[in-house]
Amino acid sequence: MMRAWKIVSGGLFVVILILIAAMLWQNQQVKKELIRDYILHHSNIEYSLRLFIDEYEKSQDTEQLADDLFIAYGAATVTTRKPVNIHQLTGIPYINNVDFLYEIRDQFDFYLPGAVKAASDDARDGELTEAQYQNLQGYQQLLLEFMELTVDEDFGEKSVSDFEDDFKTFYEKNEVKISELINN
Repeated sequence: MMRAWKIVSGGLFVVILILIAAMLWQNQQVKKELIRDYILHHSNIEYSLRLFIDEYEKSQDTEQLADDLFIAYGAATVTTRKPVNIHQLTGIPYINNVDFLYEIRDQFDFYLPGAVKAASDDARDGELTEAQYQNLQGYQQLLLEFMELTVDEDFGEKSVSDFEDDFKTFYEKNEVKISELINN
């Protein structure tokens, strides 16, 4: 009887260890997915801004730029939201933060929609200033640098710590540029 109890206890212990390992692995996978989604969303915004800026430089049509920037504004506002409806293996909603992701979000993404919206509104009124236009170009360039740093041939193979290093490098390298864009 005692031997059977030890076998059952040992088996239960092994099952618990396997479940813990699976949950830790899954936690890393969810974090990677959140980070990849964040990066790909920013690449979409960067591409849109680049396209809209190029079209504006060719046509000098502020009304068209205003319409285009309104679309970019919608995409930029999504960057300030927290992800929803992500569930772990147990079915429990995922609530763990990716701290470095939110640090960048607080420092950079929070101000991006406002800059795009202000430029869109002023372009619609025909009052787009050179400073606003340069601000848009600055955001587009920062987003491009972010993409070049984070998206490379091993994008799918990167670990959470690799992404964390990329984010820290980006922020440290561009802290002054980000501050200048925010304060313009």
